[in-house]
Amino acid sequence: MTAHSAAVGLQQMAALLAEAQRVAKLGSWEWLPQTGEMLWSDQLFAIFGLPPSRGASLEAYRERIHPEDVARIEEKLREDLDGERTETRDDFRVVLPDDSIRMIEGRGRITRDADGRVTRLFGTCLDVTEAWTAHEALRVSEERFRSLIAATVSSS
Repeated sequence: MTAHSAAVGLQQMAALLAEAQRVAKLGSWEWLPQTGEMLWSDQLFAIFGLPPSRGASLEAYRERIHPEDVARIEEKLREDLDGERTETRDDFRVVLPDDSIRMIEGRGRITRDADGRVTRLFGTCLDVTEAWTAHEALRVSEERFRSLIAATVSSS
């Protein structure tokens, strides 16, 4: 395999990965806390409603988190950085520029050095809005059904 064909193969794999993330509504990210360097996939920018030209940063991430979720997510991040976990998971909402809200399932892997300091966090954000909306609709429907049954039983 020549260097050129290897480069073409890598480009094809990168394009395939980007398309898979778009179809799955799954974005990936990497953060190196010691340097502050952060990378986001194009799909993560799309999920957060940001153009890739905005650049990946904790500030951009925080700006999109729903105000009611910010304190909880920041506390979780502190726990992840200060603790001994190697994996993390949390659900949160993001607010897009048009004020629509998306429900996100975030997962990550935490890498530490021999002294326990976090050297890398890598993870994904999955847009689960459609499933979350369907679940909420089912919950509301069940509550209405129970209320109807309770009213029917009490009027008998």
